[in-house]
Amino acid sequence: MIEETNQIRTGETAKLPLWKSFVQKLIEDGLHYGMKIPTEKLELELRAMRGTMKFRLDVSKIRTALIPYGFYLSGRGSARSGFYQIQPANDNVGTAKAFGRSAKRMLIKQLTLAEKTDQNQLSPQNRERMQHIAEVAGLRLAFFERPRLMAKLCGGDDRVREAATKASEPKRLQG
Repeated sequence: MIEETNQIRTGETAKLPLWKSFVQKLIEDGLHYGMKIPTEKLELELRAMRGTMKFRLDVSKIRTALIPYGFYLSGRGSARSGFYQIQPANDNVGTAKAFGRSAKRMLIKQLTLAEKTDQNQLSPQNRERMQHIAEVAGLRLAFFERPRLMAKLCGGDDRVREAATKASEPKRLQG
């Protein structure tokens, strides 16, 4: 990627893309759980007004860029409160679980579409591709349903095996 620069009114030079520069600044300045980022600061750094498509897309890219560092940028209540927040570590549990539920829903949709598509309408090459897509989606979905088997097949460490075992235990009703 060619590194571009952009001159702004203040005379500073900013590296593009702006969202990536902002992520680098956050990391260099000491990113931490619970950190609050005023929406106005995001608007200034991203050079986009809240509510615009560019702003929403850039915030989404920031979220994605922070995940490998173990952080998630939450915008919950940002319209009212006027800030975004690096959510506390304990909140990442719920977010990670939601990502898993979302992935499972997408696999179900993928498998359903692949199976319900009229195979006679597909070219021979696409018919073969669609069958492969259905097989892979079916296997992945089976792994979602059998976490203990997945951990064993993947050779997961003790934490993975323990989590998979716990996930596959029957749920007991409270009360």
